[in-house]
Amino acid sequence: MDIKFKDKMKNPLEKESKKEEKSKTSVAEFISYLFACRNAIHILHLKTNSYATHKALNQVYEELLSKTDDIAELWQGVIGEHLSGYKDFPVAKYENSDPLTYLTEIRDYIRKDRYNHFPKDNSPIQNELDDLENIFNKGIYLLSLK
Repeated sequence: MDIKFKDKMKNPLEKESKKEEKSKTSVAEFISYLFACRNAIHILHLKTNSYATHKALNQVYEELLSKTDDIAELWQGVIGEHLSGYKDFPVAKYENSDPLTYLTEIRDYIRKDRYNHFPKDNSPIQNELDDLENIFNKGIYLLSLK
């Protein structure tokens, strides 16, 4: 009697549709949020009267765009398909925020919610998220200088 692999156990390479779909949507929402943050930071950068704040925010929004794009592309490589479920986040409610407070809120969100979107055991993605968090750590430091 032949017992095939498929009969003995589930093939780990087969898709788990609901779980995977939720994960793809969750990651797409996370990426969408970061893109919206980048736009809000760019607006704060344009509105400031401080040269130091202008330069600090410039560095954050440029690095944020590149890192967010890297994370989205790397994750699509991990799952082997394009993400779905991107969302629009309103930028207007952030445009009058204090830049230091705003960067701290984003950094804290990344720190708190990263494991809700990406598996803890995927070290390449987690390393990219560490880099993302550090973009905000450096921006927070630069904005704290007088």
